Amino acid sequence: MDVAAVDKKKKVLLAEGLLLPLSMVLVQAFTMGALILSKLAFNVGMAPFVLLAYRNLTGAITVAPFAFYFEREMMKKVNLKVWGWISINALFGIVLAMGLHYYGLRATNAAYTVNFLNVIPVVTFIIAIILRIERLKIGTCPGKMKVIGAAICVGGTMVISMYRGKLLHLWPTHLLKPELQSVGAASSVPDHHNMLIGTLFLAGSCLSYAFWFIIQVHLA
Repeated sequence: MDVAAVDKKKKVLLAEGLLLPLSMVLVQAFTMGALILSKLAFNVGMAPFVLLAYRNLTGAITVAPFAFYFEREMMKKVNLKVWGWISINALFGIVLAMGLHYYGLRATNAAYTVNFLNVIPVVTFIIAIILRIERLKIGTCPGKMKVIGAAICVGGTMVISMYRGKLLHLWPTHLLKPELQSVGAASSVPDHHNMLIGTLFLAGSCLSYAFWFIIQVHLA
């Protein structure tokens, strides 16, 4: 292998090393943006499953042409067993995980909801160990790092959930209120705010996301 090829390979590895962390940061930024926009939609009266239908319909229309072009050979491998796993995957990932997440978001707030998103990796890790899909291996360095990472996720979530600071308004403040009230008139948008019910919805969403990630192993 000549020097030029070695340099090119090093540049590719360096680019991948930079793009992977950057892509993870962008995913988190897009997730937070979608979370806030979803909360604003619920505050003005949109139903969770209506937003869920619009979201997935838009995503399907956008991704379908690329899937048919780049993954058309995969259609030869599709059978009843595959369709069954796809249906189970959609049930846990779309109907349960996202549906319960939206109902929990409508009943609580964006800052509270994001805590449950941060706990999903920990719950997935614990369930995978219980189902013997993954081994802990606490005596090895990777095993110790997994435990430390899980503890950091839980600790960070607890700190954020207990923190109380000043509200930062980046848009008209009336959009942040569950009820839109005008002078001398009541709002036509019902108030769904209930922290207890919202927490139960979010906990169910967290479990559904965990099982969704585990189910995807069978589809990989």
